[in-house]
Amino acid sequence: MTYITDEGRAYKEKAGWKAVALIGDTGLLQGPLRVTIRAYRPRATGDVDNIIKAILDSGNKTLWQDDKQIKHLEIDVYDDKDRPRVEMEVGPL
Repeated sequence: MTYITDEGRAYKEKAGWKAVALIGDTGLLQGPLRVTIRAYRPRATGDVDNIIKAILDSGNKTLWQDDKQIKHLEIDVYDDKDRPRVEMEVGPL
C-alpha cells in the first residue's frame, strides 16, 4: 500500500498545474513520451527514485494521461540551496 502525505499530495497538484500554466491548455500529451529532468535540490538528501516519483506523478492528468506513457527517462540531480527547482523537457518518443 502506498501512502502519500498531505504535503506530498499538495506538491504534486501544485507542480502539475504550474506545468499547465507554463505550456497552456493544449490538451494532454498523447502516445509514448521522452522526459528529461534536471532536479536542483535544496540539500543533498533523498533518493533519486523519490524525486522522480513526485515529479512524474504531478504530470498525470495535467500534462499526460498517465506516466506509464513515459518510455524514455533521463534525470540529473544537483544541489542548489539558493534556488531549488525542477527543469523538465517532455516530447514525443
